[in-house]
Amino acid sequence: MNGRLEDPHDNFGGLVGAAMAASFSFVSPYLQHVLGTGPALTGIMFLPFALGVVAGSAPAVRLGYRLAPRTLLIAGGLLSRAGAR
Repeated sequence: MNGRLEDPHDNFGGLVGAAMAASFSFVSPYLQHVLGTGPALTGIMFLPFALGVVAGSAPAVRLGYRLAPRTLLIAGGLLSRAGAR
């Protein structure tokens, strides 16, 4: 290895992870300081997302062994789009 990621799917996964971390970093202060929610309520507001990550991690690993990465990325994008509506 020459120090860079060879697989574009690894690069995409890293970007998605960074975006998720950034969303927690920026949305939490926004909820607390702009909207005026307390720290406990802000944590409760993030709870469905955290539980979804925990619940989806085991099936995602199993699907990763069965399906091609392209199929998973397309399905994940469509699910994200459906959840945003």
